[in-house]
Amino acid sequence: AEFFSLSGRASGRKGSLHELVVMDEGENLMRSLVSALMSYKMDVSSGAIHLKEISSELEATCPTLFQSDDRIFYDARMTLRSARKASGAERNELIQNALKMLLQVPPVVNIYAVFSELIDLKAYQGAVDLVIRTAQVRDPSNIALQNEARSEEYQRAREECYGLVVEVLTQLKTSSMTEVALTSSPLSPSKAESESHQALKTYTKILSHCLSSQDICFHKYLYNQLMSMGAEAQNDLIQQNPAYLEEFLREQAGLSMGPAPIHTTVKKLPALMPKSVNALEVLGRLYVHRHMFSHAAYLQLLLGERLNVLEDDPSFVSLEKRQQHLMDALRLAKSRSQHQGLQSPDTEGFSNSLLDVLQCKVEIIAFQIRLVDSITSAASKCSIELFEQAGSYNIQNQHVERLTELVNKGVHENISMLIQTELGNMVTPEGQEKFSSLLTKYAWYASKTHSLLTTFFSLEDLYNDFARPECMWALCLEMLHLAQFSDVQMIKDHWDMCLFSAITESVDGQSLSAACSAVRDLGKIFYPNDVSFPMQHLVQRLEEIAAGTWPADQEIPATNSDVHNLIPKTLLEVCGASERLRYVYDTLIERHTTTDVLRLQYLKSLTVVLECAKMEILKSKSDFRSTPGILSTRPLREAGLLVELCNKYVLRAQSLNLDGDVNVQELVTSFERVKNLDN
Repeated sequence: AEFFSLSGRASGRKGSLHELVVMDEGENLMRSLVSALMSYKMDVSSGAIHLKEISSELEATCPTLFQSDDRIFYDARMTLRSARKASGAERNELIQNALKMLLQVPPVVNIYAVFSELIDLKAYQGAVDLVIRTAQVRDPSNIALQNEARSEEYQRAREECYGLVVEVLTQLKTSSMTEVALTSSPLSPSKAESESHQALKTYTKILSHCLSSQDICFHKYLYNQLMSMGAEAQNDLIQQNPAYLEEFLREQAGLSMGPAPIHTTVKKLPALMPKSVNALEVLGRLYVHRHMFSHAAYLQLLLGERLNVLEDDPSFVSLEKRQQHLMDALRLAKSRSQHQGLQSPDTEGFSNSLLDVLQCKVEIIAFQIRLVDSITSAASKCSIELFEQAGSYNIQNQHVERLTELVNKGVHENISMLIQTELGNMVTPEGQEKFSSLLTKYAWYASKTHSLLTTFFSLEDLYNDFARPECMWALCLEMLHLAQFSDVQMIKDHWDMCLFSAITESVDGQSLSAACSAVRDLGKIFYPNDVSFPMQHLVQRLEEIAAGTWPADQEIPATNSDVHNLIPKTLLEVCGASERLRYVYDTLIERHTTTDVLRLQYLKSLTVVLECAKMEILKSKSDFRSTPGILSTRPLREAGLLVELCNKYVLRAQSLNLDGDVNVQELVTSFERVKNLDN
């Protein structure tokens, strides 16, 4: 009664005798009845012998509903039942015998029931093999791998089997990550620690066996599931380094598949969804695991340069994220040189050229971030001016806030119309013109900032469209230096604009100090590049600023000793070579176009340069060793040359044709003091 009640509930349908005999549903119902009978008999049977008798009788009397494969299946089930009660070698032998039988008849195997039994018996590898074999039986023609209308149907049939394995792996992974209480003694591992360690071992063993399979469908399903489980599971995949993983990740990222390296087939990436980005990042880590550092670096470069989406999209790539990708790429490219001894598939030429490209890209993204900061600061100042302008007309701040908000959203095609709509008759026509000018300027800043935040620009675009129009001369010089620009006159013109900008932005009386700061900061980047850092031109300009002859309307600064020390000390801080600087001054003094006023200025600075040389000579003498000096290789000869130079410059100073109120005696005394090596 219990058996028939169970089978009746399982069928859940009533039908006529004709339907039971003729229709497929009738046959299915009768098969279910047989299955229910066998399951019932397995539970109540005293042993396998009794069940074998029933199996033989069913096979003989109902060959359509119960065939030899069914008999083998139930024999295997009973063998597994017997294995539960056995131990040691006998238990293992029973399990192996059951598996052999099950793998013979996968079409009739109830995988859901048998899989749990095998897991309970810790026959993990056998359980995996049976699942894969059963999935293949459900799709013998591998339709799931083909591009057909039925592919999804067969793929789902396979995945129903694969899901059993993934469920076990997920449970084991969760158990292996269980945190052990902090009070656990290191000398006596806690039960939780022991269980966690055992779960990790089992997880690793099953995963390794899974990945040794040749079933590509299983690999793809398993990769998908592990990828969705987070970084830990992804690392497990990478450590296993399975054969199909690279192809899978390339497919997930939307890249071309095949043996060709990515750098030969992909030059730019479109905007990517998070899943594709994750696939590329895992692929990069896989390349690192394989010591393919240049390939991993190239992936980071592609991620850093990929096209963007809207700012409110979760996949939006910020400049900081781009910068991180590029810095990671540079680090990986440099890592290759540290692993030269390892067997690496990297190509020498590709790796070297990539390193050069990445070093430039890292600097370019830094330029772009600096441009954003500068233009954002300018926009903020412009916004303050708008509020001040509104205050002069007693206009509430909310009107200005609404205007700037509209502009920030990209509504700036007709600024005059915006102002008219928002402010109306609250301002005079003259006031509207001022508002229009300020808001147009603010709109330009907003547009440029938005472009910089959303797109990674080339160095040429950053220079032509952003830095140059905004007269950011120091940044322009850095860009030209990175581009190895060779137009000397253009570089000098940029330096003039940079110094002029520093002077005009300085506070009263600090123009020379501001100009020297600009030279010092950029000189530390450019020196010893004679094109980017034209020392002779810069010395001339700084001395002209000190003398008050450049720019034309510049007031003469205070003539104190600090002014005369500032220029040579700045340049010595940059180049660290007093002989190089002395030669520059010497050349400027001998120019036929140089005025005596400037010659006086140059000679005053030379006293500081030669004083530096004197200190180096004295230091080398006191150390009782011959160190490479600034004037010669031997201290005694250096001292002699120093005296000769001082005498030369004294004569030059005495020959200057200056106004009567200019006394050169103080300058002469300075040179006399320098050549006295006893002081």
